[in-house]
Amino acid sequence: MQLDLVIPTKEIGKPLPISAFLETHRETDFDAAAHGHRHPLALHNIAIESVRASLEDALASCQAYAQVAAEATELERSSAKKRVIEDLERAIRFGTQYFEDCRSIAFLFGETKSAGFRERFVGRYDRTVASARQFLAVQENEIKHKQARIRLVRAVSAVEEVHGYFVDGVNKEGALGPNPIVHDGGKTAYSFNRAFRQMLVCVMFTSRALASALQGEFGEVRTDIGGLGPLEKIACSIAQLGYTVFWDEVPICPVVTQTQHGLKLSTAKTGKSHFRAPSCPGSVTVELAGDGMTRSFSLPYMGLPAEPGKHRRRFAKHR
Repeated sequence: MQLDLVIPTKEIGKPLPISAFLETHRETDFDAAAHGHRHPLALHNIAIESVRASLEDALASCQAYAQVAAEATELERSSAKKRVIEDLERAIRFGTQYFEDCRSIAFLFGETKSAGFRERFVGRYDRTVASARQFLAVQENEIKHKQARIRLVRAVSAVEEVHGYFVDGVNKEGALGPNPIVHDGGKTAYSFNRAFRQMLVCVMFTSRALASALQGEFGEVRTDIGGLGPLEKIACSIAQLGYTVFWDEVPICPVVTQTQHGLKLSTAKTGKSHFRAPSCPGSVTVELAGDGMTRSFSLPYMGLPAEPGKHRRRFAKHR
């Protein structure tokens, strides 16, 4: 997935390119019986609105949890934690569904020509967005089909905290911990600061890839950048998130940042990363929020520097 996009400030509020394209086909008839008899425009409007709402809810609950995780009462922490997990699962589910709905739109357009064209067209589109889809789809698959659960985790140093989560699973040693299918062999986790940027970038890449594919085959190719449509508010909120992420995320975290000139979304790797790892002036504690877990639970390392005597991992059963 390669995305390097700067949307000028005056363009941010404009519709997404895919929304603008589908609007031009409002009067086109499609055989949409297999898709709830929904026109592609309606299908996309519902899908992107679900993404917007679920991301806004998840970001708000994650920020609220980060504020109470260390100092609130057990009841307050438990309530906040439950809300975070529920909202993250919804954001993952609706993000994954967005990819499926975009594929359905490609399918509906492909069917207006021939079965052979449809298969080739949808196949090309699938290959284009495969890496963007993977980030959320693999999490959703483990949660939905294998009853995996989201676990909250935080790295605490003497001067700061970084909150995040992982999807649990059984590693090759048979211990329950970060799911090895989702998390690089079961050794890492996602910081909130990276996860929300990654979700937004994946959705934007998928949206723009669909617009480009459809414009190339079914309409005039637009040269304007387009805006963020209903994602404007959540994109600007994500752009304000901190730049401290888990250690192994520093070189791979996508950029979502806003300046007076516009909003930048990029997966491009430059010589200097925008992100940094938690400082380690003393010890760093990795804490797990887990209900009903045992002390044999495998905690993620997240690229934590292995300096003897300097860092430790701690199981926090009721955090």
